[in-house]
Amino acid sequence: MTAPPQAAVQVADFTLQLRRAEVGGGDLLVVLSTKRRFAMYRREFSRDVLFVADGRVGFYVHGTEALAEAIMAIADRGDYERVLLVGGSKAGFGALLVGGVAARMRPDRVIRVLAFQPRAWIWPYQRERRVPSYHRQHRRASKEPGLRADMRRFGDVRFVAELPNLVAQVVYPGRNAEDMEQALALDGPNVRHAAVPTAIHNAMGFLNLIRRPEEEVRAGVDRMFGGDAADDGLFADEAQRLTLVREILAAGALPTVDEHIDAAFDLSPRPAPPGWAGRVAWRRLRRRAAALLRRLRPYPRIRSPRGAPPSA
Repeated sequence: MTAPPQAAVQVADFTLQLRRAEVGGGDLLVVLSTKRRFAMYRREFSRDVLFVADGRVGFYVHGTEALAEAIMAIADRGDYERVLLVGGSKAGFGALLVGGVAARMRPDRVIRVLAFQPRAWIWPYQRERRVPSYHRQHRRASKEPGLRADMRRFGDVRFVAELPNLVAQVVYPGRNAEDMEQALALDGPNVRHAAVPTAIHNAMGFLNLIRRPEEEVRAGVDRMFGGDAADDGLFADEAQRLTLVREILAAGALPTVDEHIDAAFDLSPRPAPPGWAGRVAWRRLRRRAAALLRRLRPYPRIRSPRGAPPSA
């Protein structure tokens, strides 16, 4: 059971609302949404939950520091010992980014992140991507200098794998080459990876449906491709949906989303391997050099992905 949620507050373009469990504890679960409404809001949690919605639907790159400061202030006021940020897709990228910024702000605290099918970078622009919302974000950045600066500054979250006080669990679809490449690009001693046996981008939605009756799975798969799914690049014909249903029904031994959350709270930092400091310095130098070179180039022409709905 949970107590009535506190009044929502605005931080930059984000809406935050804290909901306390009736039995208090030392954990704060931060659930980031890909949309202007809260994600997993109807779900019952045994922990206090801070729900975050993104008013700009912009990968959490705008107002990032203000959001990280607000989350840590709530964590301090509530005397929470453990903080876990959770999100999927755009919010998975956001959980890594905001968690990384918070970890830099508070080197005295361990920050935990559970990211489902996240991007490792959204900057620089990749024309071949088949996600309309991604292209729309870059089209806006090409016209808004402030957003463009935010994208340059916060558009790559690979730095989180180098932080000694951030621990991340990255869950990705193991049969999706693009998502797997992005997940494995997050490489460091404090990053764990878990593959889900599917090609569908929405690994989080997949895990939300395991161990359910077939009728519920079929209805859930239909919902997965409805509404805003096209905006996230999710397309599937009837045969592909049936394949996905069979994959979910066969995946009952996998941990559910709730079980992933429980396990992520127990993650702890690992000691750095020999030579890790030198590898980190070299990786940072390469990223800085690449960023300087990109600044010399004009902003690329933004296109809609082939075969997808227009992104404007």
